[in-house]
Amino acid sequence: MTRVVDVGHTLVFEGELSSNFIVIIDGIALLAKTLRDGRRQIVGIKFAPGIITPPNVTRPIHISAATKLEICLIPSAIMDEHVRDSSFLATEVIKSICEELEQAREWLLAIGRKSAVERLASFLIFIARWQCGGVKDGFRLELPISRADLSDYLALTIETTSRTLGRLRRMRVIDVENVQTIVVLDAKRLERLSVGPDN
Repeated sequence: MTRVVDVGHTLVFEGELSSNFIVIIDGIALLAKTLRDGRRQIVGIKFAPGIITPPNVTRPIHISAATKLEICLIPSAIMDEHVRDSSFLATEVIKSICEELEQAREWLLAIGRKSAVERLASFLIFIARWQCGGVKDGFRLELPISRADLSDYLALTIETTSRTLGRLRRMRVIDVENVQTIVVLDAKRLERLSVGPDN
């Protein structure tokens, strides 16, 4: 059975045990972890179609709706049965887990080694691939998350994120139409910036 949840709605609180797989039919979910002093890190962005495996006591996670979400909750026991009976579903679950692992590896590199410009460029390339299948001059990107969530994902302050957007704009790599809309002006340079200094 499917259900629709509004933007900002919490699906699973960090530390809450859940036995349900969350199948995302439409929309985007955020996966986050929070330190005791309130500092938050978004550790994953899950797009539709996608599957989020149930959190447990050893890997608590906060799951919320970045956009309006259409989801289906499937109990683990039922999912296990379906996976045993369907090679297609088993492949989809494995594919979803592999994509999540690859995304985690990319952002471990970004947060550990990349500058603010490189992180933001990487994120814009990531969004372009999801929305358009790649990045080209003139592409209009609709950021699916708020500026605050973007900052938490990039491990930057909101001020640094805003300054970095301004810097890319002054470099004529992007144009910022409004808070959520970015226009790519120089796709090749954006791609170069995503992997290192633009010498």
